[in-house]
Parts: sequence; C-alpha cells; structure tokens
Amino acid sequence: MVLGIVYWLIGGIMLGVLANGARLGLAVHRPDVPHGGWLTLGIGAVAALLGGALGAWLLGPPLSMPAALMVGVPGVAGVPWIAGRFKTDDDQME
Repeated sequence: MVLGIVYWLIGGIMLGVLANGARLGLAVHRPDVPHGGWLTLGIGAVAALLGGALGAWLLGPPLSMPAALMVGVPGVAGVPWIAGRFKTDDDQME
C-alpha cells in the first residue's frame, strides 16, 4: 500500500507538470499567486492521493491508480480554473 501511495504522488506530480505545460495551471489563471506553478504540482498530488485512496477503498488496490488519475485530471485542471473565476473585486480593480 505504501508503494501505491508513492505511485499516486508521482502520478499527481506528473499531472501537475503536464497542466503547467498545457497552460492550465494556477500560474496562468491567478498570476498574482506566488509560486503558482509549484502549487499546481501540489494540487495534482493532493487530487491524486484523494482519488487513489477513494479508488482503493471502493474499487480495490488494482484499480486505485486509474482512479487516482481519473480524479487527478479534473482536479488539476478544475481547481486553478475555479480559483481564477472567484477573484475578489479588489483583484479585478488592479
């Protein structure tokens, strides 16, 4: 199970790298956030960990990695987009 968690983390970080390369990351949607690229890697890792744990619990260990990736992709693409949509009025005035 520990090796599965390591695989989920690696997969999530890879998703974050791909999201940054595709200009889907937090650095694009919220340029005012410091270290947005690194935060996108963290978002990918957390989303993959949650997806992997949920997949291991519901589907079993053999299907936990596909579940981690299936939750990680919308997480790493959706969370920065949602963060960009919910800007405060102070952010838009600048």
